[in-house]
Amino acid sequence: MGWRWTRLTFEIVVSYRGGSFDGWQNQLDLYTIQRIMCLHCLTTSVLIWWRMHS
Repeated sequence: MGWRWTRLTFEIVVSYRGGSFDGWQNQLDLYTIQRIMCLHCLTTSVLIWWRMHS
């Protein structure tokens, strides 16, 4: 069975007070918004793949 990929577009609105983060843009060894969002997107992608193939 072949899989067809469909392109999805999402709009993500992010708001934060900045208290416990080291800024927005990814920086080596710092806790930034971009780093956390990328980690969550990667984790979600792996979980979706696993559910589709198990």
